[in-house]
Amino acid sequence: MALRPRSPGAAVAAVATIAAATVVISALLSSLKRAVDLSASAKADLPLLAVDPPLPPPPPATVTAARKSATRAHAVVVGGSIAGLAAARVLLRYFETVTVLEAEEIDVPVVDDDAAARAACVRPARKNVMQYSTNHIVLPLALKLLQALFPGFLDDCVALGARHSLLLHNYTSTLFGVSVPPLSLDDAMRLGPDLDTVVASRALIEGVVRFRAFKDSGLLRAVKDGQECRLRYRPGTVANGLVIHEGKVQGVHAFEKISNKSEFLQADIVVDASGRAAWGLKWMRAAGIDPAISSYDPNIKYTNFLFEDETPEDDPNHIALVSPYWPVNPHRSFAAQRIEGGVILAGMSTSAEGEN
Repeated sequence: MALRPRSPGAAVAAVATIAAATVVISALLSSLKRAVDLSASAKADLPLLAVDPPLPPPPPATVTAARKSATRAHAVVVGGSIAGLAAARVLLRYFETVTVLEAEEIDVPVVDDDAAARAACVRPARKNVMQYSTNHIVLPLALKLLQALFPGFLDDCVALGARHSLLLHNYTSTLFGVSVPPLSLDDAMRLGPDLDTVVASRALIEGVVRFRAFKDSGLLRAVKDGQECRLRYRPGTVANGLVIHEGKVQGVHAFEKISNKSEFLQADIVVDASGRAAWGLKWMRAAGIDPAISSYDPNIKYTNFLFEDETPEDDPNHIALVSPYWPVNPHRSFAAQRIEGGVILAGMSTSAEGEN
């Protein structure tokens, strides 16, 4: 890889302290999708979750009948990032309608063609998503899952400039002080067929998931034509709490920022994909449920830099890894990866036991 600072004398850096995975890998779809159905043990009289005023009238008879069928009526997903949109895609198989509440103002694009819609779904920055600017790789298992949920995911990523890379073939590594050169394509393929990865920014990966969720559900066309869709997407809307009545979850209180209005959304199931906010856990505790949690906070700190990519386009090296930084600091790592837009994203990280 050939590196040159993208801007004179300085790199674009983002520093954060997070509870996360390593700097080079964000395991997509690993965000906890907590299905919050508290019907067995929820308490209906807690002030935070009590319904005041009383519950709205029951849904129409047609919806009530649908609840008794194999396909249930309505699901609500709190959070519209990768985990939330993937959860919504699955829920559409089992529910008549699915509503996604996205806290940020990320609208459904109204454009004339798929290429423009795909590009419009990529957000260069998100204030509520940690690790948004750091190194990301869609590993083989995650790629298979995303391809199954969103056919065309890989092609869309490549169309936007992502690198379709093979583990061991397009990767140059230095692990514990030992240089591991990339294998030839034949040698890499002999080790196994499932080596496909996607190397790109988090913005591109999430943008393609968003585009596919909107397109495959028919939401793109529905918004353009002013029609209804089974996937209901609510940008700029947050969930303020569960609505529990007679020991059963009935839905959520939704608050729309732009109108400054709250409303009750009936739901057969509520899925928490709020990420680090972890609203589902707070609601469960407020309802008198203390879920068993096992967690580890590595207290990772990371810094990113952007460089102009002067590497020849046909250069097979897409990623360079140095992990850990041995022997000076075994808790420090470095990664540089070629992403879209003629840019190399380089990142350094250190864990709780390493130096800052």
